[in-house]
Amino acid sequence: MSSANAAKRPVVLIVEDDLLIRLHAAQIIEEAEFDVIEASSADRFLKPDRTSPFCSRTFKCRAAWMA
Repeated sequence: MSSANAAKRPVVLIVEDDLLIRLHAAQIIEEAEFDVIEASSADRFLKPDRTSPFCSRTFKCRAAWMA
């Protein structure tokens, strides 16, 4: 898939503290051609961290849309 098509894929956020469940859910969702953002907790997702992979996604860093 080209990067242009990949950028247009819908994004699904998975927040699950059980690693195996989170990985399995992500695999199923990716196979359905969605991009997946994973977090082990809401706090982990919402924590401002510019090194986080979330910052390089559609959200342009969570701090921007939380403000």
